[in-house]
Amino acid sequence: MLARFLGRSRFAWLAEGTRQAYAKDYRLFFSFLWQRGRYWHEADRDDLLDWEAWRRRGQQPGRGIGGSKWQRELARTCSTPASRAHPSVTASETALREQNAELRRKLDDMRAERDEYKQAADALARALNVLTTENDELRRRANRAREFTGPRPLAQ
Repeated sequence: MLARFLGRSRFAWLAEGTRQAYAKDYRLFFSFLWQRGRYWHEADRDDLLDWEAWRRRGQQPGRGIGGSKWQRELARTCSTPASRAHPSVTASETALREQNAELRRKLDDMRAERDEYKQAADALARALNVLTTENDELRRRANRAREFTGPRPLAQ
């Protein structure tokens, strides 16, 4: 199963340097499991938590890895078939995907609402421009009427 994953999944399409980095992380994780007497397809959530503690703090003092490196390693490890087959990893990954999809839907709704507000603002700006132009014309007429010094026509 692991050979099929490495040869046929998106792993096979990664750049050579990326595959080497993944392979190093897989080797570390599989070696960690082997030392505990477990095979990679038996890994569970507790193994991942113990591995995190070992990678981030439990190796030689001062040689633990930082948060961003750990997140990369965890993401790589969770992309293996074994981790996807494990319910706790699958459940959390599924929940994250559902949350991501919901957030994308909300973002799309917000963008549509923003576009409606933009259209309304544009229409309001055009109407204000027309009213300003009409107001300016009325002021010019009123000023001309005041400036007229000759006899005023009688109202009919």
